[in-house]
Amino acid sequence: VGYSSQKIIILNSSGNLINETSLGVEINSVAVDDINQSNPWDEIVVSTDNGSIVILDSQLNILKSYQLSSSRLLDISVGEVTSEYEGLEIVAGGSDNKVYVLSPIGGLIGKFSTENWVQATSIGDISEDPGNEIVVGTTMPSTYQLYVLNYEYFPTNLTVDIGNDG
Repeated sequence: VGYSSQKIIILNSSGNLINETSLGVEINSVAVDDINQSNPWDEIVVSTDNGSIVILDSQLNILKSYQLSSSRLLDISVGEVTSEYEGLEIVAGGSDNKVYVLSPIGGLIGKFSTENWVQATSIGDISEDPGNEIVVGTTMPSTYQLYVLNYEYFPTNLTVDIGNDG
């Protein structure tokens, strides 16, 4: 998948085309994982320039599409965020200064406001607290921020100031 492209292209290990499709909107980020943890193949999760998330199967059929925002969704991650839902959650962020957390079936679990555009999202276990944390980086040169969110304890969360500038 190319950055600022509308196409999803699947190639085999020899570089030969297996399948391709166009979403008709620019793709900003892609994650691949078995969201519903029931299919034999992983799903492809895409964030787009028009604020939507699109979930496709391995044959590039659209399974679901969600309009989260009217702003660009710049990054997307998939992983276990909360034990309340079966399957893996979807985390997205973008130019509307928000982090969105969706259940595996697309229901909005929550959203969190940041000071700037959300440039990067990641999911992992980085604390002694139970469960994984969502790590979010914002992008504005004078106020880079790193947010650490744990949805087992939401809304009590930690913000880290990179550069100690307030």
